[in-house]
Amino acid sequence: MKTDIFNLAGNWYRGNLHLHTTFSDGTLTPEEICSVYRQAGYHFVALADHWSLTEVRLDYPDFITIPAVEYNSGVYHIVALGVKTLLPSPPPDVQEIIDAINQQQGVAVLAHPYWSGITSADLLNLKNFQHLEIYNNVCQITKGKGYSTVHWDELLQNGRRLSGVAVDDAHHRPTATMEDDLAGSYVMVKATALEPELILEAIRNGHYYSSTGVSIHEISLKDNILTVQTSPVREIRFLGYNAQGLRVSGCGKEIERAEYKISGHERYLRVEAVDAQHRFAWTNPFYLEDFFRPSG
Repeated sequence: MKTDIFNLAGNWYRGNLHLHTTFSDGTLTPEEICSVYRQAGYHFVALADHWSLTEVRLDYPDFITIPAVEYNSGVYHIVALGVKTLLPSPPPDVQEIIDAINQQQGVAVLAHPYWSGITSADLLNLKNFQHLEIYNNVCQITKGKGYSTVHWDELLQNGRRLSGVAVDDAHHRPTATMEDDLAGSYVMVKATALEPELILEAIRNGHYYSSTGVSIHEISLKDNILTVQTSPVREIRFLGYNAQGLRVSGCGKEIERAEYKISGHERYLRVEAVDAQHRFAWTNPFYLEDFFRPSG
């Protein structure tokens, strides 16, 4: 995160960046899934069907779609946001997919590495992607492998600059023993207007935080003290390089605020907040070289 997004001009827009429809392996039509998400309070979605640029005609002033497609090459799945033309099939090498997305001025998101069995070492062999799915709702619901924050930290630890995205990857196939995967996570994007190009530009710049239900109200820095204010949670975590960071617990009670004193050794800091229902919010990393004045 290169900028303090909580002080940027604009509005907050809730969206989901990875959904499937009947154009690939989802069970809802594009119109149906857009209606579900709009009614759930979302402002935009990306219909990232497999090898399909799914189009839908909507007449909502308060809801838009972002062009998207999900590519795969071996175990690697890449969500391409904001692209206008499909790559040829059969799939090229994963690095070629990422490079082609960037050439189209799209946004490449590395999807569900934990579910895919991809290691952090594997990801370090790739370059030029800036966004990683750190939470995937359908992977969590179906396999218990939805969280990829360890991958995120290991890449950050190795000097990569990556933003983290929470997505549903919704297919809508609930059973008697498995919850539905709709409307379980989102990104909150700070943008000046609800327009596809402005939303994409904000995402490209990391001007968002991700959540499965927790709200982040404010993050501020004064005298090298980072202060976070959230909806009621049980704990707030500050995570940095190596063993740097701090977990602030309510010790059984809810809290809505936590502080962290910058030491100057963190290299980066990202914030997680967890509530009593085990719902999360994640900020994108703040990099000390961009933001903070080390205290010595």
